[in-house]
Amino acid sequence: MNVLVAVKSVPDPAHAVRLHHQDGRVDLDDLPLTLNPFDAIALEEAVRWREQGHVAQVVAASIGPASWGEGLRTTLALGADRAILVESDTPLAPLDVARCLRQVALREGVVLILAGKQSVDGDHAQTGPML
Repeated sequence: MNVLVAVKSVPDPAHAVRLHHQDGRVDLDDLPLTLNPFDAIALEEAVRWREQGHVAQVVAASIGPASWGEGLRTTLALGADRAILVESDTPLAPLDVARCLRQVALREGVVLILAGKQSVDGDHAQTGPML
């Protein structure tokens, strides 16, 4: 059985954020990215299942800009067998992300999809349930 773990790179919560001077939005430029902590928990569980012999392969998948490749390398370091990045420079709505991840899951022939309960950057908690 293969498992897909949906992961997202998010601004590192350990760093202070700044506001744009013109419009007051949070300035995400120059903030280091890190693996969403809730996704890391899902990945850890998938790796544990593989070590117990319940899972054959753990595949981490993410949708975002090429800069998120570093987060996927982190998933490999944490035990994922493979990592897939669907590049998109346009921010996607949670439903669009879920639809794209569904296509990745179908292409990869996975039986189970794991996702963190929410991302710490938006706290929407929508993509996983929609997926």
